[in-house]
Amino acid sequence: MPKLSILIPAYNAEKYISKCLDTVLLQPYKDLEVIVIDDNSSDKTLNILQKYENKHLVLKVIHNSTNRGVVKVRNDLLNKCSGEYIMFCDADDFMEQNAITLAINNMENQSVDLVVFNYKMKKKGFTIKSREKFMAQRKYEKRDLISSHVKHLKTLYWGVLWNKCYKKSIITEHQLSFQEGIEDIMFNIQYMSKINSVYILNEYLYNYNQTNISLTRNSNKLLNNPLQNFEDSYNKWLKYKKVYNMLLSEYINDNLNMKDYAFKYLYDTYLNINNSYRNEKFIEYVNKDAEYKSAIKYLGYKIHIIKFNFLLSNFQKTCKKLVRKNISFLMSFALKKNNI
Repeated sequence: MPKLSILIPAYNAEKYISKCLDTVLLQPYKDLEVIVIDDNSSDKTLNILQKYENKHLVLKVIHNSTNRGVVKVRNDLLNKCSGEYIMFCDADDFMEQNAITLAINNMENQSVDLVVFNYKMKKKGFTIKSREKFMAQRKYEKRDLISSHVKHLKTLYWGVLWNKCYKKSIITEHQLSFQEGIEDIMFNIQYMSKINSVYILNEYLYNYNQTNISLTRNSNKLLNNPLQNFEDSYNKWLKYKKVYNMLLSEYINDNLNMKDYAFKYLYDTYLNINNSYRNEKFIEYVNKDAEYKSAIKYLGYKIHIIKFNFLLSNFQKTCKKLVRKNISFLMSFALKKNNI
């Protein structure tokens, strides 16, 4: 049985899958298996995968004859793997050379149930180091860490799978699986509620390539069609309510004030969706939602603080975008002026 399983869902990733596999298969750490499921790609992804499989004994490629979607693919990957530890990688991303060694060494040397590390973001030719450092580098017991996890659920750092190393035994013992909805966040809530300790590793071990081809990525756009906007905002609301309900159910036996976190999460979700879609029908619908009304009643004066922080955050994001846009314009102008 290998020490580690690397699990990769792939769909139409012909431009990226080679680099992804190279950074995994050429790692110094060798006690591993790599399982890739091609979810019925329409490009050359499968051909590339089969060539790699012929050269690397640790690589197992599975092809789906129909497109099953990311939730079923990830559950299939969990069922197929046999490693003591599990790490995930998206097909259009790649790992740093020492990523696996550092993750496994800290899992074992620190005797923890989860290792969380940092990442770099690749966007439009630029590499940006994540600033999502919520905790100092050290070992934490769950109780010392859970507030950071819940407060920052929507961040990539706490929400995604690919910057973490998990124990297969915990997943198996508690029959954890991916569910329709915000599957990464929901899986991490389930997993975090079952563990005792975590090691925070502030090394940049993963490269997140912000593209639109991955099986695991999508975007939301404000449309001119009010009906479509309502349907989109409504569906998104239902997905995030699953997260809210999971927060309450998974931590019911822990001595934590999870209701406070959950209600804040629900109200903040409403603010974000409403800001994105600006749909009156959606506002009317949510104001009749019993759980939302309970949240408002429970939070009381705190909703003004949450709303102020939300508006302040949006203002800061707008300022940053304007600064970046002006810097980009000035650089382009300087290059053209000097014929560079």
